[in-house]
Amino acid sequence: MQYFGKDDIKINVNAGNKFELQRSLLPAKNLSEGEKTAIAFAYFIVSLEEKGRHLSDTIVYIDDPISSLDSNHLFNTYSLIRDKFYYFDANDLHDKHKCRAKQFFISTHNFEFLYLIKEWFRRMKDRDISMYLVERSSNGTEKFSAITELPLELFKFQSEYVYLFSIIYSFQSNPTTDFANLYSMPNILRRFLETFCAFKYLSASTVDENLGRLIFDAVKCERVRKFVNYYSHSLNTTKLLQFSDPAECIEVVSVILDSIKKVDEDHYNSLVGALNLQAAGQVEAVNA
Repeated sequence: MQYFGKDDIKINVNAGNKFELQRSLLPAKNLSEGEKTAIAFAYFIVSLEEKGRHLSDTIVYIDDPISSLDSNHLFNTYSLIRDKFYYFDANDLHDKHKCRAKQFFISTHNFEFLYLIKEWFRRMKDRDISMYLVERSSNGTEKFSAITELPLELFKFQSEYVYLFSIIYSFQSNPTTDFANLYSMPNILRRFLETFCAFKYLSASTVDENLGRLIFDAVKCERVRKFVNYYSHSLNTTKLLQFSDPAECIEVVSVILDSIKKVDEDHYNSLVGALNLQAAGQVEAVNA
């Protein structure tokens, strides 16, 4: 359990010759979800090479290993996985960064964990890695999922917050009536506003409670609140068939971005500057 930043839980063999989880020499009870995840994951790692199995002959898939763990376990979990499945071969001049498994797959919903994995995989040869996005969509009555190549934006940006801003800013510059954009934009706006309000006002309050501190005009404020709430949550079966009106979406995006620029112009300009730097780096890479 040391990889998870704690050593209070130990595995010992009891009088019945069975494994027992102990905390302070007593049977461990009332385990948290994070502890259960850590124990199960540790067992999984150990079991990979049981009964004469070799990791080099094994195809490994790890699904969201930090979903139930506290944020402070992020780096410990990442370090465990990297140490187990990656090694540096200084003697191989052509392919120094290698994977110990025959094939290795890992999936996550956590953007910070994704960033760590990207930094790790970038050491590998392009021919040895692939990154994909499981994309969920809806036609109003049914939901679908598809595996697509990871968008360039997710390669470029280290922060989900900047990534969300890039989508919103791009929509304002080049409005589109594409269904996928209109369907997801209210939720994107809400997630962006949640993050902005949280660090701008150092408040754990909801977006609804903080929105008035960002948008001073009461009518515009209520308009934005209704827009992001109404289209971000399915209230009934009739509403499932609806998606945001293009003109309304464009105006709400403008209200939000104009308000952010007004209350914190330096921050707004920094976000735009980050997008410009990414675009310049991409052009430079293409020209090279």
